[in-house]
Formats: sequence, C-alpha cells, structure tokens
Amino acid sequence: MMDIGSEISTGIALYYPYIHPRDINRVNAALIFWDRVRRIVPPSARVGEHARDDDDDARLLADETLLIATPPESYEAAAADRFFQHIGPASHAFTIDLNTARELASRNRGIHIEKIGDQVLWKLQQLGLAHPLGEWVSMHGEVGALYMFCLASEMSDAIEAPLLSDSEYDAEIGQAFLFEPQTGVDVTDTLMRAGIRLSGPAELSAIPTKEVAAFAHRRAAERQRFRIAVQGILEVVRSAADPHVLEDYLDKQRGSRSRRLLAITVERWTTQG
Repeated sequence: MMDIGSEISTGIALYYPYIHPRDINRVNAALIFWDRVRRIVPPSARVGEHARDDDDDARLLADETLLIATPPESYEAAAADRFFQHIGPASHAFTIDLNTARELASRNRGIHIEKIGDQVLWKLQQLGLAHPLGEWVSMHGEVGALYMFCLASEMSDAIEAPLLSDSEYDAEIGQAFLFEPQTGVDVTDTLMRAGIRLSGPAELSAIPTKEVAAFAHRRAAERQRFRIAVQGILEVVRSAADPHVLEDYLDKQRGSRSRRLLAITVERWTTQG
C-alpha cells in the first residue's frame, strides 16, 4: 500500500508499522519510484545504519542508503495527542489484562517500547490499554494499529514523506479510528488512464534486491524525472474542475514523454540488469 498522492517533491517515502519490512518486494517496488524509503527504528534497535536482526535484504538496502533508519522520539508527543484524542471515548472497549497481554505478545510482540515513550506508556497503563513486557508493549491489535498510524502520520507530515505499508490491516484500522480515510485523487486510476503503470511487489518478486538497489542508483536521474512528470499530472488532475478538461488532458498524456521514459527505464533494467 503506497500513497503517492501526497507531497512527493522530497523523493522519500516512510515505511510503517514495523521495524523490519514484512514484504521486501513492496519496499523494492517503492524504490522504482522513490529515491529512498525511511523506516521507524528506535535508538536501542539500531546498529549503525541497520536495525537489529535485519535480514540480508534489509541490510543491503540500508548499506546502499536506500532504507533509512529514522528515530521516532521527536514525533511521539504529537502522535500521543492525536492518539488519546481518538481512543479516549472508546478506551473501555480495549482494556487488556496481563495474562491476555502475555498471550498476545507470544504471538506478536507488540510495539517497541521506544516507539511509545514513557509518558504515553504510563497513560496507556492507567487506562488499562497496555502492558510493558521487556522491550515490547502488548495491547489489542486495534489499539496498536491506531497508535502506529498516529505516529507514522505525524512523521509523514513533518518530513513530507508519504506513507508506505505492507499491512493493509494496520492502515485501514488507523484510518477508521481517526475517521480520516484517504480522499482526493485516485492516483492509481489516474496514472492508468494516462497509460502509466508502476511495477508492483508481485512483478518484482523474482528480481533480487541487489539488482533493485543497483537499478535505483544507476537510473536515479531518470526516476527523478519520471516522478516530477507524475507530480505534474497529479497537480493538473487535482485542479481540473471540468471532467472533460481532465479527460482531454489524460488523453494527451498517453504516449507522452513521461510514459516513454518509464517504458525505456524498465526495458533497460530487464534486458541489461
């Protein structure tokens, strides 16, 4: 899941909710479009440019400065304000006892304690919503999904990096709780109508991460020009008041330089490696 309809001039996306990507192909697919991908990594989980227990693919992308560890501390206070504003009225429905917390933690560790912060953790405990278990905080999945969505949203706004997730469940839960579904331009539909299709995780599953990293560096200038062209299309679509004007514009984009650029780039990658 990737929102490219937000501000894209920075060339960076923010991966969440996990420290370690669950589907590296989704990150690889993002790197066809974005220059780099940031991820939320607490200081104690960071080892140099890596996260502790990274797999080989994540380590490779980190070494290539394509997957960037980003600490969450500066954004936790604002995330907590948003979180408690929305969870407060419904908090009684998500209280959790210690035994249940331990059972949940045995299946899914929860949220790293440094993504939450001491004050937030104290309030969660006072409301009966969470229990700290070592380095992790255990809570019901809906509560964790909402908090991570709040944290990621605050970071996304601050660093102008659209959100990237390989967990549609977490994204949908967060949006539902906040009553903030993504609105505006349907980016995928808009690009397809202009004849532009971005490669997805399934299409990249047979391509080693090492090749994706090499491609990202080798074709950096082409990818940046393509992203600027896409941004131009989206800006026109947002401002078009008349559907006929929009349709005429999208018709014009079919076969345009931006589409040819993407086709040439992908062809070079698949034929030359």
